[in-house]
Amino acid sequence: MMRRDLLGSPAAAGSGARDIVIGAETRSVHVTGGEVINFVVGTTVFSWNFDVGTNVYSFPLNTVAPDTLLAQTVTAYVATDPRYLPAP
Repeated sequence: MMRRDLLGSPAAAGSGARDIVIGAETRSVHVTGGEVINFVVGTTVFSWNFDVGTNVYSFPLNTVAPDTLLAQTVTAYVATDPRYLPAP
Protein backbone atom coordinates (compact mmCIF):
# COMPACT_ATOMS: atom_id res chain seq x y z
CA MET A 1 0.00 0.00 0.00
CA MET A 2 1.34 3.40 -0.97
CA ARG A 3 1.66 6.12 1.66
CA ARG A 4 -1.39 8.37 1.50
CA ASP A 5 0.71 11.56 1.76
CA LEU A 6 2.24 10.70 -1.64
CA LEU A 7 -1.23 10.68 -3.25
CA GLY A 8 -1.97 14.38 -2.90
CA SER A 9 -4.21 16.23 -0.49
CA PRO A 10 -7.86 17.15 0.03
CA ALA A 11 -9.05 20.42 -1.49
CA ALA A 12 -12.06 22.55 -0.60
CA ALA A 13 -15.19 21.05 -2.16
CA GLY A 14 -15.84 22.63 -5.55
CA SER A 15 -12.41 24.29 -5.78
CA GLY A 16 -11.20 22.16 -8.69
CA ALA A 17 -10.48 23.36 -12.20
CA ARG A 18 -12.75 20.69 -13.68
CA ASP A 19 -15.40 18.16 -12.71
CA ILE A 20 -15.30 14.42 -13.25
CA VAL A 21 -18.62 12.62 -12.78
CA ILE A 22 -18.29 9.14 -11.31
CA GLY A 23 -21.19 6.82 -12.03
CA ALA A 24 -21.90 3.17 -11.30
CA GLU A 25 -19.99 2.09 -14.43
CA THR A 26 -16.91 4.27 -13.85
CA ARG A 27 -13.80 2.17 -13.36
CA SER A 28 -11.06 4.75 -13.96
CA VAL A 29 -10.36 8.47 -14.21
CA HIS A 30 -7.46 10.27 -15.90
CA VAL A 31 -5.88 13.32 -14.29
CA THR A 32 -2.60 15.23 -14.45
CA GLY A 33 -0.26 15.76 -11.54
CA GLY A 34 -0.77 19.21 -10.04
CA GLU A 35 -4.48 19.35 -10.98
CA VAL A 36 -7.27 19.94 -8.50
CA ILE A 37 -10.32 17.91 -9.54
CA ASN A 38 -13.93 17.96 -8.33
CA PHE A 39 -15.35 14.45 -8.27
CA VAL A 40 -19.13 14.35 -8.52
CA VAL A 41 -20.72 11.19 -7.13
CA GLY A 42 -24.51 11.48 -7.17
CA THR A 43 -25.20 14.66 -5.18
CA THR A 44 -21.87 14.58 -3.34
CA VAL A 45 -18.77 16.48 -4.46
CA PHE A 46 -15.28 15.90 -3.13
CA SER A 47 -12.19 17.62 -4.44
CA TRP A 48 -8.64 16.35 -4.54
CA ASN A 49 -5.32 18.07 -5.23
CA PHE A 50 -3.16 15.66 -7.23
CA ASP A 51 0.16 17.01 -5.94
CA VAL A 52 1.43 13.44 -6.02
CA GLY A 53 4.89 11.99 -5.56
CA THR A 54 6.95 11.80 -8.74
CA ASN A 55 6.72 8.00 -8.72
CA VAL A 56 2.89 7.89 -8.49
CA TYR A 57 1.27 6.88 -11.78
CA SER A 58 -1.98 5.32 -10.54
CA PHE A 59 -3.79 4.45 -7.33
CA PRO A 60 -7.27 3.46 -6.18
CA LEU A 61 -9.27 6.68 -5.82
CA ASN A 62 -11.15 4.89 -3.04
CA THR A 63 -8.03 5.38 -0.90
CA VAL A 64 -8.64 9.15 -0.73
CA ALA A 65 -12.41 9.42 -1.33
CA PRO A 66 -14.72 9.88 1.66
CA ASP A 67 -15.52 6.53 3.30
CA THR A 68 -18.21 4.47 1.52
CA LEU A 69 -18.72 7.10 -1.22
CA LEU A 70 -17.52 4.86 -4.06
CA ALA A 71 -19.35 1.55 -4.38
CA GLN A 72 -16.77 0.14 -6.82
CA THR A 73 -13.01 0.45 -7.18
CA VAL A 74 -12.06 3.46 -9.30
CA THR A 75 -8.46 3.75 -10.42
CA ALA A 76 -6.96 7.23 -10.82
CA TYR A 77 -4.36 7.32 -13.60
CA VAL A 78 -2.05 10.29 -13.06
CA ALA A 79 -0.07 11.83 -15.94
CA THR A 80 3.20 13.51 -15.03
CA ASP A 81 2.90 17.06 -13.73
CA PRO A 82 4.07 19.27 -16.63
CA ARG A 83 6.19 21.32 -14.20
CA TYR A 84 8.45 18.28 -13.83
CA LEU A 85 8.87 17.50 -17.53
CA PRO A 86 12.20 18.39 -19.14
CA ALA A 87 12.23 21.59 -21.14
CA PRO A 88 11.99 21.05 -24.91
